[in-house]
Amino acid sequence: MKITTIVKFVVIPVALLGVGVVAQGTLGAMKPPPEVKDRGPIGLAVLSEPAVLANVSLSVEAQGVVKPKRQVQLSPQVSGRVKYVSPNLENGGFVKRGEVLIRLEDADYRLSAVRADSTVASARQALATVMAQAEVAKTELKELGIENPSPLALREPQLAEARAALAAAEAQAEDADLQLQRTEVRAPFDGLVEQKNVELGQFVSPGTPVGVVFAKDAVEVELAIPNDEMGDLGLPIAFNASKSSLGPKVSFTADVGGKPRNWAGYVTRTGASIDSRTRLVSIFAQVNDPFGEGADGDTPLAPGLFVSANIEGRVLTDVIRAPRAALRGLDTVYVIQETEEEIEDRETRLENEKQHEIAEARKSVERTKTELGYDIPADAIDKKIADINAKYEKIAQENKKQDAEKAKNGAAKKEPDAKTQIVQTLEIRTVDVLRSTKEFVYIEAGLSDGERVIISPVQAAMTGMRVRTFNADATSQAPSETEETLALAADTKDSNVGAN
Repeated sequence: MKITTIVKFVVIPVALLGVGVVAQGTLGAMKPPPEVKDRGPIGLAVLSEPAVLANVSLSVEAQGVVKPKRQVQLSPQVSGRVKYVSPNLENGGFVKRGEVLIRLEDADYRLSAVRADSTVASARQALATVMAQAEVAKTELKELGIENPSPLALREPQLAEARAALAAAEAQAEDADLQLQRTEVRAPFDGLVEQKNVELGQFVSPGTPVGVVFAKDAVEVELAIPNDEMGDLGLPIAFNASKSSLGPKVSFTADVGGKPRNWAGYVTRTGASIDSRTRLVSIFAQVNDPFGEGADGDTPLAPGLFVSANIEGRVLTDVIRAPRAALRGLDTVYVIQETEEEIEDRETRLENEKQHEIAEARKSVERTKTELGYDIPADAIDKKIADINAKYEKIAQENKKQDAEKAKNGAAKKEPDAKTQIVQTLEIRTVDVLRSTKEFVYIEAGLSDGERVIISPVQAAMTGMRVRTFNADATSQAPSETEETLALAADTKDSNVGAN
């Protein structure tokens, strides 16, 4: 067999067959994924809440320890052995003002008082004698005709000495009586006993601590807050409450006996300086009658209790309130913007996708010819286009079948009549923040009433990013039928493209 014959009947047909196979494979490999015309990407799912216009009462949170407003350490002013201890002088005991809490042995002090009284009596007698002698001397000098007698002749020095002796004796008597009175230690006010440090028969000296008593008419809590929060309260440094300038109300809470308890008080004053180490300002709040009307039922606000305090602040009017989670950094929020966008019905989308795929197939043929130098046979191109038409015809038949089944089951979905849909995008916006708390952020400018802000995390956020919002209360905004269709069209592959 001649070489030319082999080339003509074997090599050339095989080469043409190979080119067809390569072209067919190229067309299949380069098939693009279907897309919807002008549909845009599906947005990122985010949680959002609306910003609202409100009048906001600011408050400041703080903590502190309850302390008595008045507390004293009891101690005797004289020494002696304890012969009496009041039964109320026990930790937690109630005492009344003037009540004798301890009494010392007073025999020595009574004897001193008696001796002092006798000394006073003697001094008075001596003064009376000297006064009588001075009167006699004055009469005698007058009878003798002496007009200007000397003070000595009138016995004035003796009279002054007697009077001084009487004054000294009376002072000694008062001192003896005072020492006798001081053998009793009395309660300085109505209150409760916090400590007892003495027992019957114990010898005590002046200044020996025998107990601690605090007044029960009021308790006080020192609350330290940052300097910038003083503005939220509307209080100046060195504030003192008065009838014309009442302090803010304060609510105290604490767990006592495993139950939450509440007490009401008010600010009486603020510190006159700022702590140089902590940069905090002290706020002093008071609760009246903490063991009576100021108690929470049967639970008093006892000294030593650690409490949380909520201090009422000033009222902000017409400010925008948003969830604290919406604030990004110091002054940035992500706002939802809504615009209208044209939409297509299902049949139009399928037709666009089919025409797009056919166009891509023809482009593949041209690339094969340009890059590989092969001409794809016309019948191969026609077959490829026929396959594409058949695929989308199959999809259309499948859609009709599904619609029929849904109609039969009473669950058919109607295509939306609207020609547009609402598209949500993200906008990065800078706002003026007045105040932020654990739950909310209060904004003075940059955000309007009713605008929705994103509260869920968003990575690589940028203005114009498409999003889909859901309510933060876990009840999602039900996507429209159009949205459902678009989402499904974007996620389907090959044979399921466009299925509804």
